[in-house]
Amino acid sequence: MSDYSVTDPEPLPDKHPLFTLPNVVLTPHMSGSSKLYFERAVDLLDINVERIREGKGVLNAFRGRGEDD
Repeated sequence: MSDYSVTDPEPLPDKHPLFTLPNVVLTPHMSGSSKLYFERAVDLLDINVERIREGKGVLNAFRGRGEDD
């Protein structure tokens, strides 16, 4: 069973308890995609490849090593 909710406030403040729950997946609240979505996604991919090469965490990590790790 899945439940979908919007948080209040949105966005959540840093260090909010929801960020640490193993059974919660937080995603951005988006009402639609942009015409520039794929261009921006490729830009983010390029940035993350460089970050990995530098031994840094990636931006927008879902699981694993993220930017704050």
